[in-house]
Amino acid sequence: MAHWKILPLLFVAGIQTVFGGDPVSLRLVCFDEATPLSALVAGSEKGEKINVTISSNSFSAPILWEDGLKTISFYSAKDSLFVATATLPAKIKSAILVLSPSPKDQNTSPWKITVIDDSPKNFEDGGALVANFFTNDVRFIIGDETLTLKPGESRNIPKPKVRDDFNMALVASQFQKGEAWVNTSENMLRFLPGSRYVIMAYSDPNSANPRILSMQDNKPSPPAKR
Repeated sequence: MAHWKILPLLFVAGIQTVFGGDPVSLRLVCFDEATPLSALVAGSEKGEKINVTISSNSFSAPILWEDGLKTISFYSAKDSLFVATATLPAKIKSAILVLSPSPKDQNTSPWKITVIDDSPKNFEDGGALVANFFTNDVRFIIGDETLTLKPGESRNIPKPKVRDDFNMALVASQFQKGEAWVNTSENMLRFLPGSRYVIMAYSDPNSANPRILSMQDNKPSPPAKR
């Protein structure tokens, strides 16, 4: 079973880290349905700026980050207010940036960005990426496999071995309530070559109750050079 990690970010104001390297393809997704970010501007110390259209529960179109700086600052396109900073690991070629609101009781950036390596070795064709952004453990059931993720953990799941005649497999999630595990979601999803699933547990921004976001991720077109 392949394991991989959600990559930590640096939230250090005024510090930019420079790495040489190839351009990086980026896609953004926001799962805060209460206050979605409709548009962002990405910028760096070199003056590079990119307009990004983003909506809740769906990926943005791929954008190509070409300026060599691996720390990217994001600002609201509406009022130019700072949103968050993302730090890309060296040598990464493709990444998914997940935006989530920072806890209201912490004196931090209003949002945080988690970087997920979008390379084939970490996110297999025909399989699923599962991640836990919730505050407690989450149990995922995908086909014949059951796994429990702690907060901040994630896992690459290959195509389920147990599928029906339509290539569909059970996908369910459970949250712990006392000593028992409580079902939160249960679906049958079709696992086919050329597509993958992103399945993320997170806290509802209003109630703080657990929620599940499942998205089918078809292979995106390469981002156009600017």
